[in-house]
Amino acid sequence: MRSARVGIIAILIASASNTVFAPTSSLASPIDHTSVDETVVVYAAKGLVMNIGAGVIVGRQGGALVIATAAHVVADAVPRIQLTSGAVLSVVEVDRIDGFDLAVLKTSPYAGRTSSATFGQPSPGEDVHIWGHRLTQRYVESRASVIDLDPALPEGPADGRFGIECESCDHGDSGAGVFDAHGRLLGILEGARRDQFGGIVFVECEPIGPIETVLADAASS
Repeated sequence: MRSARVGIIAILIASASNTVFAPTSSLASPIDHTSVDETVVVYAAKGLVMNIGAGVIVGRQGGALVIATAAHVVADAVPRIQLTSGAVLSVVEVDRIDGFDLAVLKTSPYAGRTSSATFGQPSPGEDVHIWGHRLTQRYVESRASVIDLDPALPEGPADGRFGIECESCDHGDSGAGVFDAHGRLLGILEGARRDQFGGIVFVECEPIGPIETVLADAASS
């Protein structure tokens, strides 16, 4: 059964394109609040339309923040980043990772405190959580579970991609981090996979390994 990819991105109409909403966190555990601090809003301007997705702080390079997100969130767009503090940063560099729907963003310098994600690996059946965004609310938490570590994809081998079951995932979750119960980043949410009838089979997540490689290469250069 072939399944189509549907990226989960929220779209703002032109009249709302310059609006920045203050972050609003849901009630969550202390570990969940750590992962929310590592999550950012990704605004991607495409002409008169502003897309909203999510991203995760995965490190620093000099004074800049390094953000992991889904590549389709920032494709053909001018992105900027909003932190939980409300600070908005421009993006000065976009590094798209070949073979994956992943991008690593480098922001303008930021002197404030931030928390960077630590990495882990998904396990079958484990519970995970995602911080995404909606048109009227930022930092909405969704609960999910890992259901497939090697999903069948029409494009070819999974190559580390994995599937989760997430009933509450919605528009604005593309690029969000998938975190385990210990707050470790397991992957980046890509989008829903649907069957020929339009039903969601699973939500695809991109692996964290290619991002680790990009960070290691940057550290050694």
